[in-house]
Order: sequence, then structure tokens, then C-alpha cells
Amino acid sequence: MTAAAEPGGAGGSSGRAPESVIAFGGAPGDPPKTWLDLIAAADQVRASLVERGWQRPLVFCGDRFAFLACLLAAWESSGLPILPANGRPETLRALVDAGAADGLVHDGVVQGTPGLEVSPACVDAGAAGADALARAARLFARRDHDPLLALYSSGSTGAPSASIKTAAQLFGEADTLARTFDLGARTRLLATAPPHHIYGLLAGVLAPLYAGGAFLRQTPLHAPAIARLVAEHGVDVLCAVPPHLHGLQVLAPGSIAGVTRVFSSGARLPPETAEFMRQRFGLGVTELLGSSETGGIAWRLATDGADWTPLPGVEVSADLDGTLLLDSPFAARHEPRPRRCADRIEMTAGARFRHLGRADAIVKIAGERVSLPEVEQRLLALDGVRDAAVLALDDAGPRQHEICAAVVAPGLSVADLRQALAGWFDPVAIPRRFALVDRLPREETGKLPRSRLEALFASERQDREGGPR
Repeated sequence: MTAAAEPGGAGGSSGRAPESVIAFGGAPGDPPKTWLDLIAAADQVRASLVERGWQRPLVFCGDRFAFLACLLAAWESSGLPILPANGRPETLRALVDAGAADGLVHDGVVQGTPGLEVSPACVDAGAAGADALARAARLFARRDHDPLLALYSSGSTGAPSASIKTAAQLFGEADTLARTFDLGARTRLLATAPPHHIYGLLAGVLAPLYAGGAFLRQTPLHAPAIARLVAEHGVDVLCAVPPHLHGLQVLAPGSIAGVTRVFSSGARLPPETAEFMRQRFGLGVTELLGSSETGGIAWRLATDGADWTPLPGVEVSADLDGTLLLDSPFAARHEPRPRRCADRIEMTAGARFRHLGRADAIVKIAGERVSLPEVEQRLLALDGVRDAAVLALDDAGPRQHEICAAVVAPGLSVADLRQALAGWFDPVAIPRRFALVDRLPREETGKLPRSRLEALFASERQDREGGPR
């Protein structure tokens, strides 16, 4: 298959033979890891957690096999593992110091932060007994609504906050992904989203597990490493984020031969990146829409237009003002159903919809409604603009808001950008402040936390010309 196929067929389940391979890669010479290896490693980690009395371990591992072993260990000891928004030492220490987690569990990727290092247990854990295998099988078969995981978001629209996931939400969505996209027992998946991120966890670890397939232990970020690992391990599914797909432009045709399906999530996929993937490698890209709070919502083929199809079991509708209303088994249960989301949509035929941007991305300036996503899209469409982000900051003056734009555009000036936008917008909608930067401070998933974007405009040195207040 050379293009993204329509979903269909049946996926697998977590009922696996003890000797079935679940993970490959790792250090040079490492043998593939089996289901039996996972249970044995988890049993070793569980003993260490019990010894320390940790019920809320903060899990951050670079190795997906070690990561999954830590989660399983916490679940088997009736604990609630905590996943951080990122692996920066300050973030990890803050969660422990605040009492959100008992202590850090890692596989050696965190330096200078106290915690439990689990890599020795995960490399050679010995044999697992029949009782341990049966316990794990029962655990992954759970679909109850007890808390299973606390996952901190990246704070893309504010301060990071925790989303509690249940077995029904987490395992149900993983199984749904495996079945919807017919991943199958032969799946060998490489993910560039880290496993502590909801997309990297669901699509990069749990979905291939439920399909009966296997995942790459590493998280390669750069195109040459991705191509090398695809070739070395016979990878056929690439689960990536937009910046990493964009980076594949340095590769020649045929560099990722063997890959038959590509997923993208975590941030908006630029249409030109989807078109590049089609032309260079003959691969369509399947986009997944969702968030930590909502779970997966919908999918679409990036090259077939703007319509999204809800995932099985997910119901999407539009409120009178166009706000997305979501009724989903993957979303938090404590909130009213349907859940009112921070997205604007337009329903189309067959229960599909168009995504029109965030509902809070429309601001009024001097009485005129301004769509921040539209301003951002016009910037991104300009020749020479590599990346851009637009936000509105509160303003004490009569305008109430001030539009700011951070732009990566080598060779272009602020005057160039304003002149180009003037062909599309009234003066009130053209950003009053620009930050011309070498790169936007995006997360590893491609998201751009609002706090990072705001920091680019913290200095009054940024350009403030162009248009009356």
C-alpha cells in the first residue's frame, strides 16, 4: 500500500502469547523484548515501588519498553502513575515537591534529579511466572472507570494541568485505534512523539500492543535516524508529529521504503508537508485530532480535504454558535455530556465536520472581530515564512487586545510582513507587534505553549509600529 488506506477491519487485543515480541530496537545488540520480558521487568520494578511505598510514581523514560514496564508495575501495585508534561528537571522536581508524585522513576535519561533508576531491571529481569502473566492479562482487559493514570498537559493554552485517565478511556482508545486502522499483529511501529505524551503513549505504545504488534523502543527525532531505524528494523508504521515529518524533506525518495502508513498528531499538519509526503514517498498522512482532556476525537486523510471523521463511539455536534460538542467514551466522565470544547466546527455530510480553529481564538478589537487563526494562516502562506504563531494579549487601552505575531522568516522584515497582510486584512487585524526569531519555542510534539509564546513579547524592545492605537 502506498497511500493511507481507509480504516477498517479488526485489530488485535492484549491477549498475547508469552513469547510474542512487543518491542524492538534499544542498544546495539539488544534482542527483541517479548510479552514475557515485559511482565518480568514490571515485577522487578513493582518490588522497588513497594519497598519505597510509592503509590504515585512520576514516570519519565526514554526507552518505551522501560516506560511501559514502569506503568505496569505501578498498576499492579494499585498505584496511580504520573506522567509529566516534559522531562525538564525543574518540571520533574516541582511535581515531587508539590506532593503530586511520590518520587521520580526513570531509566537513566534524567541527570541530577534524585529518583529510582529502573533500567537494570528492564534490561535483564529474569523469568515471569504464570501468575504474573495472568495478572497482566486481566489488567489490560480492564474497562472500568477507576483512575489509572494522571497525565499533565504541555500547557499549550495556560498552566499545565493534570488529566485523569481511566482504564476504559486509556485501554478503550488504544484498542479502538488498533481496530479502526487495522494495525494487525505484524505492525512494527516507530513513534517520534515521546511516550509521556498522550499521543506518544496511545499511538506509540498501547495501540501496537493491542494490535498484537510491536513498537520501537527509541524515539528518534531527526530524519537520518528515522530512516536508519526504519531500514534496520523493518518498520511499516510511522507515528510522527508535524515538525518531524517536515524534517524528512532532507531524505531522498526511497529512504523510508517499507513504511505503508503515516500518522500525524500533536499539532496542525501544514498542507504543504502532507503534499510533500505524498510526492516524495507516495504516502498519505492520517491525521488524528484530540487532546489530553478529550482523548481522541476524529481522523482524516490530510490530502483529501478538510473534513474530519469521528472515531468509532465518538459523537460530535455543533452548538448554535459553532462550538464543538463532544460525547466520547475517551473524555473525562465527571464533566457534563456532551462536553463543550474550545473548538469551532462546521458539520458536513455523513456526521463529518470541518475544524475552524479554537473558539477562544476570535477577539474583538475596536469593535471588529478578528480571527487569530486566519491571520496565522495568511502569514504561513507567505513565501519565505517557515513558521508563525499569533496570539492576542490583553491591552489596557480602548482596543482591549493587542495582536502579536512570532515569525520565522529569514530575509523578510516586519515591513514586508505587514505589507503582505495589508492585502488581506483591515489595519486593526494586522499584528501590532512582531517577534522575528530563528525558531519558535515549540514542544517536542510541535505544540507551542502559550507561556513560551508570551515570553517572546515580554520585552518592550519588540517592534510596535504600524497602525494607530
